[in-house]
Amino acid sequence: MALSRKFIWVEINRDKVPELPKKFGVFAYPSLIVLGAKQENIFRFKSYMKAPEFIGKLKTGLSRYALYKAGKEWDLPGTRPAKICDVGEVKILPAPEDGRASGLAFLGQNLWVVQYPKTKPGQWSVPGPKKLRQVAWPAGEVQGTFSLEGLINDICSDGKVLYCLDYGWTTGKAPINVVDPKSGKTLRKIWTKANLGNRAHSARGITFAEGQLHVLDSSKRLVVVVDPMLATGNTAVAALDRLKDFGVTKIRFVCLLATDDGLSNLGAAHPDVPVYTAAIDESLDEHGYILPGLGDAGDRLYGTR
Repeated sequence: MALSRKFIWVEINRDKVPELPKKFGVFAYPSLIVLGAKQENIFRFKSYMKAPEFIGKLKTGLSRYALYKAGKEWDLPGTRPAKICDVGEVKILPAPEDGRASGLAFLGQNLWVVQYPKTKPGQWSVPGPKKLRQVAWPAGEVQGTFSLEGLINDICSDGKVLYCLDYGWTTGKAPINVVDPKSGKTLRKIWTKANLGNRAHSARGITFAEGQLHVLDSSKRLVVVVDPMLATGNTAVAALDRLKDFGVTKIRFVCLLATDDGLSNLGAAHPDVPVYTAAIDESLDEHGYILPGLGDAGDRLYGTR
């Protein structure tokens, strides 16, 4: 209780003031935010947690607020260790530009970095070709910049050329581009058998070792589809259809509440997918809503009303 008195608590009902969650970027509930005098985001945490963990979060919030009050940086990234093992050291280079890096590889005396176009604060990515930047090691100076074909997300090298892995969800149309490091031109394209066989390969998983190119096949990975409710089952069936179009073969479906109709529809369309639910309700009404159901839980979760 003594710790809680150090805060001024304000409870916000997102249904009554929906603009506030958007303003502060709140997408999960419950969320607690420590704000500064000018509404600076000092610290935030979300989800339910046990008392010891919750108290630890409050103490972290107070320590950051103390730095804020003192005019100091309150959200500095953690310092990296000088060494990660007895024979290795961490070296930090500034990124070539502000765009988010998505892959890197060594070739010769240079580090090759794939970067997204520059984004605005809070923006994950923007449309446009990614850049392949040649960076001198260890000086960090950019030696050259090339535009890349496709949505490249990972690269590797065999010591002579660069292998650039396209974002792998467009099955049959996501090749590996073999790029000449001198000109930046694509020399040829390689399609994996898995990709041509209508299976998606991972967007992050390519390496060259022992004279062979290795690409991670994501079709073998377990995918868990989570939905609060399984009513008619139509949305769930469509989601599983889409996943299988991408080549995913190992799927589980998890929900809080289901109906016999929804389970029957999902089972008929995808008999190979196990379903896990906490409860099964009696029926659906004329609008396809579960009876007795969970009220407006779906609308509250997705902000549709």
